[in-house]
Amino acid sequence: MGKLFEPGSSGIVDLQGRKVSDLKVKGSSLVKATQWVAFLDDWAERMRADEPWVLFALHATINLHQAFGIMARRLRKNRWWTGGSTMAEDTVGLVADAEQRLAWFETNSEQLDKTLIPGWARFLFAAIEGAYRMLVRVARETEQVLKKGHLLVPVDRHGELVPDDSGPGAVIGERE
Repeated sequence: MGKLFEPGSSGIVDLQGRKVSDLKVKGSSLVKATQWVAFLDDWAERMRADEPWVLFALHATINLHQAFGIMARRLRKNRWWTGGSTMAEDTVGLVADAEQRLAWFETNSEQLDKTLIPGWARFLFAAIEGAYRMLVRVARETEQVLKKGHLLVPVDRHGELVPDDSGPGAVIGERE
């Protein structure tokens, strides 16, 4: 864990006294997603009066964590444990949900006054946007696993992995 969150430091604490360092990597992704959403929701209560870009960063992060929680639950085909959500997301495919979340991020980030955002925060927004774009790709792969029971990866004619599967030489196939 990073030095900011070392157990010996004061750490970042939510309203229930939980530190980021208490949210370990061990355990199920579904449990962790639920814990992180609760942790971030607590911070949302504290940050209501802050700058619009700060609130947007917080809401974008919560939205991203919610998406991973939904994906983890759907990957397990667990319709009964909602982790506090409404299960309305079951009516939308994972890819469509991820694309909607990315579109939400893009639309709302364009409305921010860029002159008020510090340079370090612009880097943070670029990283968050990258995470949303990755979410779309992981959603595609998760839907494929749910439908086929396994993942097909893009390979070239020689069976080597293709790093960019959008090129004309990429074919979808399995690699041993």
